[in-house]
Amino acid sequence: MPETNDLFKGANINRDRWLVRDVAGATGYLAAGADRTFDFKKFAVTVDAEPTIPGYPIIPLSDRLCKPIEIGPEDRPRPDLFSMDDFKRRVLNRAQTVADVLVDVDLRPFTDSMNRFSAFGLRLGARTLAARAATEIVAKKVDAALKDIKQVFE
Repeated sequence: MPETNDLFKGANINRDRWLVRDVAGATGYLAAGADRTFDFKKFAVTVDAEPTIPGYPIIPLSDRLCKPIEIGPEDRPRPDLFSMDDFKRRVLNRAQTVADVLVDVDLRPFTDSMNRFSAFGLRLGARTLAARAATEIVAKKVDAALKDIKQVFE
């Protein structure tokens, strides 16, 4: 928020400490105070104005909250512990339940005029296909996400 905002009027603020820095090009972790080498971030006074005025954070962090949080190995995701077989079994069970209802409720009117055996076979196939397809689609997405997580935390 621009330092000229009424919210900051009359407040005794350590300007150098609290003005927001423009760290858009920085990567990784910045220790508290390491941002001092960056220029001040500019803010617009109104929505349609150009950003020209340095500003303060809306929610400033106390010294304690500026300290980095170290995430140790015990707190990191462990995708190798994930059981894809167990996951697929659970998804298949749920997908089968949903497919049964969809076929019996939504597909039934389309099969009622068919030969009884053909209709039964079609509904059975639809249940099986829908549940298996949903399971494989979900499993592929979860597997890709697990690979991404594993790559990030190696």
